Amino acid sequence: MNYSKETILCVADYVENKSASAFNALIASNQKPWLLCMEAILVHDDAFNKLVAVKEHFLAAFVKAIEGEKTAVEFLLRNKAPHLAATANLINRDANAEKWLRQNNMQHYIKLAETIQKKFEEGSDSDFSYLFKGPF
Repeated sequence: MNYSKETILCVADYVENKSASAFNALIASNQKPWLLCMEAILVHDDAFNKLVAVKEHFLAAFVKAIEGEKTAVEFLLRNKAPHLAATANLINRDANAEKWLRQNNMQHYIKLAETIQKKFEEGSDSDFSYLFKGPF
């Protein structure tokens, strides 16, 4: 599944800056699944179940790939989503993933990975639920 550069940069902006304009842009462009994906990564598993329920298999696999599940990475690679697999691998500190994303002109996915890494580094004990309050 391919996502526009603008969508990925909106997701990164939303997570990094708590940007209301990015949130609204994602809703307006019918990208609510990306909000659920970020909630599943940063807040709680209930959002992952919602991703599965709405059949967002690529984003659900992305969440699981970030959690280190090899079968999720393999699913993404088999189903023509190597950019999501590489982004998950980059979040998990795979330097080759960053190289691949750069070679394929996907710096926006590098930005997303760096943003998610930064949130992880800010502390796993932090409550990120404030990011996901709003009219879904």
